[in-house]
Amino acid sequence: MLGIVGQELTEKADLRGWQTMPGRAYATVFKLPTGMHHFAINYYDANGSLLFSEKQTATINPQNKLTLIESLYWN
Repeated sequence: MLGIVGQELTEKADLRGWQTMPGRAYATVFKLPTGMHHFAINYYDANGSLLFSEKQTATINPQNKLTLIESLYWN
C-alpha cells in the first residue's frame, strides 16, 4: 500500500512529445483530377516575405481515395 501511495505522489506526466510540437500547423484539402501535378508549397512570414519554398510532384490515382502530401518548414 505504501508503494502505491509513493508512486502516485512522485509520478509526473510525460511531456517529451509536447515540447517538440510546432507553434502552428496548417492543413488543407484539394480535389485534383487524375494525373501528375507539379506544385510549390510556399511559407511566408507575417510581413508576406517568402521564407521557404518546396517543389513537389503528386500523382493522383483514381484507385486511391486520398493522396497525402506533406511539407515541413522548421524556422
